[in-house]
Amino acid sequence: MKKSIISSVIVVSLIILSLSGLTGCTSSKQEEERAKQIEKIRADVEKLKQQKKNADISLDSLNTEVKMKDDTLRKLQQELDSLQKNIEQQESNK
Repeated sequence: MKKSIISSVIVVSLIILSLSGLTGCTSSKQEEERAKQIEKIRADVEKLKQQKKNADISLDSLNTEVKMKDDTLRKLQQELDSLQKNIEQQESNK
């Protein structure tokens, strides 16, 4: 009788140890999966940072170009206004 109780206790102990080992493996796999997800997210964040940096550079370049074109347009408008004034003066002198 004592042997059967002892064997039952041993069997139950082995089952518990086996189950706890499986739980450990599952937790380990979950941790590995989380670590992979975190690394993927970090890589995505770095990629987005680089894309933002590139977009900022492009935007700066476009803003510079717009400013130059605005300056050119202003100068041309001044020339046009001056020419128009000259034409009006010539017409009024006739």
